[in-house]
Amino acid sequence: MLSTGQERRPPDSPRGGNPALVPLLRLRAARVRHALAAVIRPEDAPLGHARGHDVDRLLILGSGPALGWGVTTHELALPGSLARSLTAITGCGSTVDLVAREDLRVGEVAAMVADRDLLRYGAIVLVLGSTEAASLTPPSHWARDLAELVAEIDQRAPGVPVIVTGVRPVRVPGSGRRLDRVEDGHAAALDAEAEALCSAVPSATFVPTTGEAAHLTDPDEALASFSAWGSVLAERVAPLLGGTEDGGPDRRERRRNRRREDRDAAADEARRQSVVDTFASAARTSQVDLDYILSLARRAFKTDAALVTVLDRDRQFHLAAAGSGLAEVPWSASFSEFALQDSEATVVRDIALDERFGSSPLLSGQHSMRFYAGFPIEAPTGERIGALCVLDSHPRRRADDIDTDLLRELAIMVQREMWRFLPAAGE
Repeated sequence: MLSTGQERRPPDSPRGGNPALVPLLRLRAARVRHALAAVIRPEDAPLGHARGHDVDRLLILGSGPALGWGVTTHELALPGSLARSLTAITGCGSTVDLVAREDLRVGEVAAMVADRDLLRYGAIVLVLGSTEAASLTPPSHWARDLAELVAEIDQRAPGVPVIVTGVRPVRVPGSGRRLDRVEDGHAAALDAEAEALCSAVPSATFVPTTGEAAHLTDPDEALASFSAWGSVLAERVAPLLGGTEDGGPDRRERRRNRRREDRDAAADEARRQSVVDTFASAARTSQVDLDYILSLARRAFKTDAALVTVLDRDRQFHLAAAGSGLAEVPWSASFSEFALQDSEATVVRDIALDERFGSSPLLSGQHSMRFYAGFPIEAPTGERIGALCVLDSHPRRRADDIDTDLLRELAIMVQREMWRFLPAAGE
């Protein structure tokens, strides 16, 4: 550590204050952690969503305030705010996944998402630096680790935009104004490095913070902060996703094609099956309550049956069912296999007229079905493990009688319940 009497400060010394304040800043960081331990935070599934079709999917990788201190659900924190703001701009649905840890450092992020399919996202948002700002990490170390992370994402998900946000220091009452200024100065130094990196990397965009840091122990202030933060990010992210003026209707197909490239189908299926095995083991000792959601689905779509299916090796089993007693079927006869191939709803208006299902056992027997609609159910790490399905004994002819946006809403409700029994991403 440099002494206070030295006249010239090396480039990697703390910015915005005297190096002798480092012990005080560490003590302050401990007090902040203690104060935040008593602050409300979301305990629900780490995602936010907004209703709509042609869904844009984003991933937030974050630390500190990305956890959602001060609000009770991620729908009110940054994921939900970003999803709603983005949908208001694009007119499309939005889902924003979150992988975050309170003390996460930028150099640890790649390991946390090593098993996650980054190609499924339209953009990846990095909300990092609060840990480095609080601990006065040398800016050159931060710049090196951030560059490595951006390069890793670019290698694993070529063409996916990366948005690097300005550092947002955490504020709690009594943290000390002088020390706040020191941390703010160091955060500004980290931001300068991040902005320089993004200006040199075509896939990266830097979005600076705006306004003062929020006291996240105040629910009203926290809520206003997340709302404003999501709105600013959405304005910068939306043009990167593509709109109608540059071929918007084809953007989902472009992403699908991008995901098809260089895919290892066997490895993907092995990861998916591993998640199914984990869930099946947890489900044996837990009670997954999906009856209410399935009842809503049956009433909303006026169908004979509603199911939550899981594809397990060579079979499809029903995690939950409501309505007609449909038997479990082999994977080869499963409609959910097709639902798992897309991120949107799969609708078969008349099973008898669809050449993919001409020999389906659903067309015969006591509980024969003619209509199917399904939406994929995913694990926290993104693997599609099954589907929410509605089925009816009569075909559907009209083009406007299937609300696929509602089907997605119900599928997300199923996910939230199932995720209670699945390990969180990064654990």
